[in-house]
Amino acid sequence: MGLNAIAIELDQGSLFKNQQFKHPEFEELKECSTKEEFLEVADADSSYCETEESTVMGYKVVAPFILHEAVSVDSNNPDALDIIPLIIRKGEEIDEELGNNQASTLAESIPTMLYTGGMQKIEEVDYEIHPDDTEVQDYSRKRHEECVLPPPEARNSVQRESEQVLVETLTRQNEVTERQSSILTAHFQRIAEKEAAKSNRFAKLPAPTQNMIRMASSTDGERPTDPSEEALKFYNADSEGRADTVFIQKMSELGSDTVEVSQSTTSALYNGFFLYNNRMDPSNLSLFNFTLQEPTRGAMLHIIATQGKRKTANEIKASMKQSIVIPEDFD
Repeated sequence: MGLNAIAIELDQGSLFKNQQFKHPEFEELKECSTKEEFLEVADADSSYCETEESTVMGYKVVAPFILHEAVSVDSNNPDALDIIPLIIRKGEEIDEELGNNQASTLAESIPTMLYTGGMQKIEEVDYEIHPDDTEVQDYSRKRHEECVLPPPEARNSVQRESEQVLVETLTRQNEVTERQSSILTAHFQRIAEKEAAKSNRFAKLPAPTQNMIRMASSTDGERPTDPSEEALKFYNADSEGRADTVFIQKMSELGSDTVEVSQSTTSALYNGFFLYNNRMDPSNLSLFNFTLQEPTRGAMLHIIATQGKRKTANEIKASMKQSIVIPEDFD
């Protein structure tokens, strides 16, 4: 019953020896409830029947409820006769609960064996213990590894039971932590993907517009190419105002800083409206949206500060109005 079973060597002569013994009928054993009553039955030889069998027949595989009753006797040195009433009573209780006699049938073969053992009517089986036998120790270790101990990958033979429980607890905690970490990683990855999708406004443009930009970005004029970083910077701006700033800065880098671009033009480009909505009317992407820049407010203030010239009331009113400047010629 300990951590390691003790290997013993049984004497085959006494194990398979045929023995004759007398014992009461099961019905008489069934009526006894104390050890004294069993001893009284033992004096009435007329009620005995005779059985002959080898000693090994006394070893039986019993039903679980029989084994449970046998090992639950409240005694440091239980007598075999004390177990008989418990087994018979338990079999009857199970039969009454299940409505059959299967448990009692299983219990009938056990009292005879216990009675002959308790009354010492059958000889004991001789055995020997060899604690120092190397061959026996190797055999015992092999059988434990194959039949008793858990698999090698889950076993640490030097750990005590409490240590093993601690290891299993920590292992379960680590598994839970790993699962939580995987869930959080997937969650943050989805958030990052959503943010990336939000910031990639170019992918949200209409398919024809994307195709036009890719064809305009082509190096050979035949195969579409992904737009440049400057183009993506323009389309991925988080507002039309920022996109307009990017556009003006790029125009300045290209040497076209004297050209004034209408806000409606950069808005149309930013939202992917390249073509006419109506073939009869010009769209925002037309020649009339690119004009020569007027002096900026900063330049006007500089002239006023250096030359002392001030605007008249009519000039102030005129500067507050928006106007369309029509080019004199194509250039």
